[in-house]
Amino acid sequence: MAIEKTLAECARAVAWEASSKAGSGTSFRLNTDDLYPEINSAFRELREESIELELGFYVTEGSLAALPTTRAATSENYSVVDWPTTVEAIVRVDVLVNNHWDKLERIEWENIRNVVSHVSNASYARPTHYAPRSIGTVSAATQTAGKIAIAPFCQSGRYKLSTIEHWTDLTDTTHKFIFPSESAFRWMVWNVVGRITTRDDKTGRYEKAIREMARCAQKMGRFATKAVPSGGTMIRARRRWG
Repeated sequence: MAIEKTLAECARAVAWEASSKAGSGTSFRLNTDDLYPEINSAFRELREESIELELGFYVTEGSLAALPTTRAATSENYSVVDWPTTVEAIVRVDVLVNNHWDKLERIEWENIRNVVSHVSNASYARPTHYAPRSIGTVSAATQTAGKIAIAPFCQSGRYKLSTIEHWTDLTDTTHKFIFPSESAFRWMVWNVVGRITTRDDKTGRYEKAIREMARCAQKMGRFATKAVPSGGTMIRARRRWG
């Protein structure tokens, strides 16, 4: 099931919940020139939130590509592939080696040595982990792709990225956003309301927006099959080599 809402419908809902009339020109406190970019920004944040809730609605599965046949550097036990400039987030990495699929376990870059042999230039049958090594760089208007480490190094096979792609802002009020549920739409609306009411909130509407976002997030995740961990504890990668 999917819910479609036009930019105009999103703006109407935000203005209603914020109790503020929106329009174009200096006579409006809630100017559409500012409102539309905030709605698009909140939609991006919704897609990020969906990953945390383990909802794959906005995930795009890429095509198969060959694993690198060379190591990231001499004596390293991992390889690197590009973090595409067209995506905002890497959700999962799968590898196909000897006709067998594996979903790689994500780890932090600082833990890469925990999942490869301490012996330099060692060779392995198949990768088991991946780690975002760099998200890329920008110079003026030019973006350079980042890198994803795949470990341990494997001399053959293919991989596939599942990602959240970049979102191009909607500016035409008849164009549509797509949501996995009405709750997801309301989460985005209350997100924008919260942003608006931080400027001059006199009625407690900001606190209400935060409460409503939390309520919508609970309902958004009701189809998830796995509990989402809470708290900020970093989970260390299991050590693969003794």
